[in-house]
Amino acid sequence: MKNLIKNRIERQNRVLWLDNLRAIGIFFVVLVHTGRFSSFISLYIFSFFMPLFFFISGLVAKDSIKELSFKDFFNLRLRRLLIPYIFFSLVSYIVWFFLFRHFGKGEDISPLKPLIGILYGVAIGDWLIPNIAMWFFTCLMMTEIYFFLLIRLPSRKILIAVLFVLSVVGYGLLYSISSTPYRLPWNADLALVAVVFYGVGHLLKPYIFSDVFMKSHRWPVMIISLICYLTFSTLNSKVVFIGGVLGNYLYFFMAAFSGIIFWLYIARLIKPYSLLTAMGQNTLVIFSLHLLVFPFLTAALVYGLKISETALKTDFVALIYSIIAIILLIKVSQIMQKYTPWLLGK
Repeated sequence: MKNLIKNRIERQNRVLWLDNLRAIGIFFVVLVHTGRFSSFISLYIFSFFMPLFFFISGLVAKDSIKELSFKDFFNLRLRRLLIPYIFFSLVSYIVWFFLFRHFGKGEDISPLKPLIGILYGVAIGDWLIPNIAMWFFTCLMMTEIYFFLLIRLPSRKILIAVLFVLSVVGYGLLYSISSTPYRLPWNADLALVAVVFYGVGHLLKPYIFSDVFMKSHRWPVMIISLICYLTFSTLNSKVVFIGGVLGNYLYFFMAAFSGIIFWLYIARLIKPYSLLTAMGQNTLVIFSLHLLVFPFLTAALVYGLKISETALKTDFVALIYSIIAIILLIKVSQIMQKYTPWLLGK
């Protein structure tokens, strides 16, 4: 009985630290997307935070997908990713059409373009101007399709070799088209790089979920990963993953992987906390809707409280925006999970 209780507690703790890691990732996403955060600090966030989400997706991917036919696998992913993508894209389009497009460059964009953009699934070129965060759904869909094929390779060594080749091919492709306005539909080009993080996350799953990860040379590895993370992020130019701008090949992958390892340790060290757990369990809605919250906050402060737009461009305001958006969207997510879970792919 004691062993059963112990095992149950250990499984629960594993879920909680994974929620911590998701919470760290989604907090950084929301923070930099406020557009009000220090460009110096954002350099270190952009270098790893999107690779982190693909790494987490690979970390929780099950080996059992090898047993599925492509049809069954595809249908499962359609339900889990496509339904939320279409729903949140349409919600974003409606808000943009009636409100946001009347401000800024939205007035110069045909209302038809973002509708086509939902099918295209690419954020650059204003195709997803109502909500550029939607690119992640299509990119993750393509990434998981790639990995569905890769996991069938005959050995781990071959998988590692193919992932390395894809890192070079994907980087080279993105570099060659980075100055053009063209991208492959559904971010199929970005997914060539994303699947590297997804695949490594899956390969490291047994180690990361084991006690060895926290007990074997924890502090030296953590310190070395932090030094590498800061060093290579500094050496590299600013990464814009969504646009396929990765900077130097070596610097990008070193900064991304060392940053992921460092924040993995932080997530494992943080004790369970209700807000972090809630953030980790509601990342889908937070990720999908946070960009719609910010304009309303700005309007309330600028037009309601008569605060100048310039005064709102500070790190402190970015932090407040992030906290408000996250807390609000956690509640929205909880309501949706209760009444419309199918819209969240469940």
